[in-house]
Amino acid sequence: MKQKKARLKTSRPRSGGALSWSAFLRNLPVIVCALIAGAQIFVAQTSELSPWKGGGFGMFSTGDDPSSRSVHIVLETGEVGLCRIQEVTGFEDELLLLRTSPSRGRALLVAGDLLDSRWELVARGAGRKPSCEGDPDRRVKRALPDGGARPGASPVSVVAVEVTVVRRVFRPTEVGIAGEALLTVRHEL
Repeated sequence: MKQKKARLKTSRPRSGGALSWSAFLRNLPVIVCALIAGAQIFVAQTSELSPWKGGGFGMFSTGDDPSSRSVHIVLETGEVGLCRIQEVTGFEDELLLLRTSPSRGRALLVAGDLLDSRWELVARGAGRKPSCEGDPDRRVKRALPDGGARPGASPVSVVAVEVTVVRRVFRPTEVGIAGEALLTVRHEL
């Protein structure tokens, strides 16, 4: 019986050593994954994107998720001075996006929308001075969407809005939780 001589088939690169189309397609998933990882590293290093967003694995090694961030809003009014607002209805989606990926442009848009809103001073009780400075009570509230006024409320003229995105930070050298401002913008009339 005659034995055939086995030949080893090898693929030879085309002219100049370029990869073949089939080799490129075989390596395409690796190339795409490397591009996605590079984009995630770039965005995480150049912006304040939460490690919990954008496909990164930083969420397993950090407590900096969107729920540990907060947006502080301070209104400057002509009537009662500075008022820190605890909750703003109607802006939940914008504030969540701002907490997740804070940017100066996004914060200025939110501040502009808050400045354009109608606000009311809601009385806390009889005989108390309506002042917000140093008082944690929420007395300045966004006007009702239907245009109706709350009982005992008076309109307030807002002259400026300050929006600050803060994240909670755990530092081993300090006891407790510290707040670190990621971004602060001020929008005036």
